[in-house]
Amino acid sequence: MILVDPLGPRAAPWRGGIGCLLISDESVAELLDFAQRVRLKLAWYRHRRFNEAPYYELTPRWRKIVLEAGAVPVSRAQLRKGMRQWIARNSS
Repeated sequence: MILVDPLGPRAAPWRGGIGCLLISDESVAELLDFAQRVRLKLAWYRHRRFNEAPYYELTPRWRKIVLEAGAVPVSRAQLRKGMRQWIARNSS
């Protein structure tokens, strides 16, 4: 499932410091397929460490677009749970 958390403060000052994260709790393929469908830039894709779920960091405008395309809005706690599920599925 494709999940997006609420808008909030982020460490990206070039985006005004407000943004959200988009993840898949299933697979990288699901996330990349969804991103391609809505035309997210690959430059926004993040996967820094082997033990971290990949994600896209989005602006408020892009959050609206991904929600309209079917991403499921979740709380930050639910997003973290989805990230942990992805790590558990993909760490072996």
